[in-house]
Amino acid sequence: MRLIRAELMKIRTTSTWWIFGLITLGLWGITLLFNYFQSDFLVNPQAGAPTDDPGFAAAQQPINIASNLYTNGQLMGLAIILVLGAIVVTNEFFHQTVTTTFLTTPHRTAVVVAKFVAAGILGLLFWAVTTALNLIVTPAILSGLGLATYLDSGTVWRAIGLNGLAYFLWAIFGVGFGVLIRSQIGATITAMALYFVGYIGAAIFFGVLSDRFGD
Repeated sequence: MRLIRAELMKIRTTSTWWIFGLITLGLWGITLLFNYFQSDFLVNPQAGAPTDDPGFAAAQQPINIASNLYTNGQLMGLAIILVLGAIVVTNEFFHQTVTTTFLTTPHRTAVVVAKFVAAGILGLLFWAVTTALNLIVTPAILSGLGLATYLDSGTVWRAIGLNGLAYFLWAIFGVGFGVLIRSQIGATITAMALYFVGYIGAAIFFGVLSDRFGD
């Protein structure tokens, strides 16, 4: 526990986390605007919309629209927390404080585990803040679109819970990148590249499955 508290203090006493927090809030607002227009288009599709497409039909379901809005900001939020997780490790190598850390605690495995836990807590903090904002804003958006809030739906709360798990896991992945690639720039670029390439690849993969098998 002492190691975890020490790692959390290292995060708290640097400006990196709140700078990334402000960036996350800005990206959250931009994403919310995009998701609002997307939701409005799904509820009121214009002429030429692919209404016969299974993927589009699934996205049109009110419960899916609600789930998407309640997890708004996930795409860029996960990328930010991934980078933060990497910086939790690479910062020590960059500022050459890692030697002091390992002299104080010779058991390197314990130090790395503490960094995993601290980064996971940081990821859950970012998730909690964005989720609180989504729970405030989304009911008003859904009401304006003529939809229910769906706060009594298990599907929505499952989506919110899985969103929290995603923040926790990607923060841990970030620490893993930092452990494997000690260069701050190298770890950040590699993590971001794999994240977005993986996202695009997954979107293509599930798009093909949707076209082939429908729902």
